Amino acid sequence: ANEFLWFCKLSYAWEEVDWLRQKLAASTSSSTALQARHRMLTAAAQLQALLGTQHLGRVHYEPIKDRDGNVLLVTVKAVDAPSTWAGGRWMPIARFQSHRKSLSTPEQPTALDILLITLQVCARWHRQPMPPHCASLRACT
Repeated sequence: ANEFLWFCKLSYAWEEVDWLRQKLAASTSSSTALQARHRMLTAAAQLQALLGTQHLGRVHYEPIKDRDGNVLLVTVKAVDAPSTWAGGRWMPIARFQSHRKSLSTPEQPTALDILLITLQVCARWHRQPMPPHCASLRACT
């Protein structure tokens, strides 16, 4: 839970990923938490390089977990116009959902299937205006 909250805070400072990764790599601590954070920073840096952008969006308030213990940390970012990058292209969520066929059963969906089911909910949640009290809560953390 603490690592997820740390990752949520990181989404307000994507431009610091490389710097934080260097600092953690130089750390002599063998803390499991620091190792997990370093892996998350490495994954974020790889995604930034692949997409050609530092800002990966805001972290969705709830990670997606499946029966096998897989966990997806979802970030949501609005894209004005579809664009391309070296390895692929952006596409509307509805089109992505219609192209992806589930390989799991409804009783035991994989993390990817759960993501596909909840993509619209994630996008809607991030589009709605934040209630006024959220800003004060965010400032206290």
